Amino acid sequence: MKTCDTCSHWTDEAPYAQPERFTVRVCGNEKLSEDGGFHEPDGLYYSYNEGGCFYTGPKFGCVHHMENT
Repeated sequence: MKTCDTCSHWTDEAPYAQPERFTVRVCGNEKLSEDGGFHEPDGLYYSYNEGGCFYTGPKFGCVHHMENT
């Protein structure tokens, strides 16, 4: 399975503005979101509207992988 460390959805944003934890970053894929009232069969939805995001490690596997260009 393809992993985050080669995916273009994996941003340069370190968690909580802590660059020393740069091995974990934000996944910016639109399939990951807070529950906005819509549900796709291949999405992941967080049910609490808290303004958060999804942090993943470099070896997290994903079916929505998009190769870096």
